[in-house]
Amino acid sequence: MNSHKRSVFEASIATAKKVQVLIIPGGAIEMPADVFSDYSDGNVVKAKGFAILEYGLDMPIPIPDMEIEHDGIRATLSFPYGLHATFVPWSNVGLIRIIESGFTAVWNAPESAMAGGGGGGGIEIPKKDAPARSHLRLV
Repeated sequence: MNSHKRSVFEASIATAKKVQVLIIPGGAIEMPADVFSDYSDGNVVKAKGFAILEYGLDMPIPIPDMEIEHDGIRATLSFPYGLHATFVPWSNVGLIRIIESGFTAVWNAPESAMAGGGGGGGIEIPKKDAPARSHLRLV
């Protein structure tokens, strides 16, 4: 499963300006301890009991050292108090979402992460039975 997460992340980061990754606490995560608190700044989105980190090749605060490794994602990210080196193992990745298209791959995201909307920290996930939208419009 970890190789699948890596493949999805690599494809997403290559085609999108911004990719959200839901991080489940535990394991060998290397990042500030308070990243699982409620706040939003830099590369971290408001969260409750989990973190949603934002990665991209064209971010407002660049991530020039991002490395997609066999074991996880290593990058220096922006937090409210400055830049911090991070490492997220693939086993702690619960969801990958491309902001522009809404494409979402879910593995083991907690229910609280799926709440969406209302400032509750969740990520809005499209319903599986919803009809697919065309990306083309008549103008």
